[in-house]
Order: sequence, then C-alpha cells, then structure tokens
Amino acid sequence: MFDEIQTLEGETIEDKCHEFAAVLGLNKPVPAAVLEAALADENYARNLLASRRAPAFLQRLLDRPPAVHSSQPAQDYHEHSNGELILKASTALLEWGKTGFSVVDDATLERRRSACAVCPHLGEATKKLARKLALGKKGDQKICRLCGCNVSRKTRLPSESCPDKHPEREGMTRWSEPIREGR
Repeated sequence: MFDEIQTLEGETIEDKCHEFAAVLGLNKPVPAAVLEAALADENYARNLLASRRAPAFLQRLLDRPPAVHSSQPAQDYHEHSNGELILKASTALLEWGKTGFSVVDDATLERRRSACAVCPHLGEATKKLARKLALGKKGDQKICRLCGCNVSRKTRLPSESCPDKHPEREGMTRWSEPIREGR
C-alpha cells in the first residue's frame, strides 16, 4: 500500500526510493520498507547515512529495516534516575568481574551492535550522569532507552543481555540470544 501513494510533489514512492538510494550511493532503489522505516525512525535513518561508506554494514541495515507501527503511539520511556544508573552500572561491573572481565568475541559483538543499530529503543544519553558514564568518545554516548545502559559498553560484556524481546523470534532477545531468567 505504501508504494502506491503519491507524494505532494506528484512523485511516486518509487521515485523517492530512487532518490534515497542515490543519497546512500546505491545503484538500485531502496525497498519501500526501508524508506518508510527511515522516515519513521530517526535513528535508523541516521545509521543508514552514517554507513554509506561501509557497504557490509549498510547492506545489513537495508536487509533489516525496523518494523513501522504507524497506529502505535510513540513509546514514553522511563527516565532512569542517577541512582538507578549507578546501581545498574555497579551490578554490571560485579557480574562482569565474575566472568574474569572477559569480553564477547568479534562475531557476537558485531551481531549485538547491528541489532542495537536498528533498534527503535536506541537513543542519546540525556542525563548528565548517563553522559559521564558513557565515557570515551562522543559517539559512545548511545544508550538503550529501555534499561538506560551505554550500548557500546553493554554489547561487549558476556554477562549482559538485551532487555527487549526479539520482534519475530519467540524466547529470544533483540540480540538473537535466549531470554535470561530474572531479566
């Protein structure tokens, strides 16, 4: 249905798919679902634009556009208090210590980060403490709006799990890992 609609300028959605593909440096039009998702999800659009020079990552984003639920109201996220963030960070540090301060392998890290990159819950750190806890480079300040965790840090830790259910795979998180009991 989306691809049958004409825009106000008289162009079709197919025309807009061609234009968006040109912006991304592609030779063929993007699927209508990609255009629709980019219009509905600012983070997804930003990630598409940022990955123009990384063909493998761009293709992953193009192959997995987030679902667009136009009838669903925008999610109202809980603003995590500084106390909650400190408790979460200290708990994560303790659990990480139990693993010997190990980190996940490169394939797991890439899978987790790819899932987070297209997740509708990815956001910017808003609280001063959350920005400080992000540490490191400015690009490392993306957080999960569901749990308040710094995504670049959380995805590295084998003791951590995604707080959201996979939209298509029952019993799995968005990271395509089994949902852990008690989380």
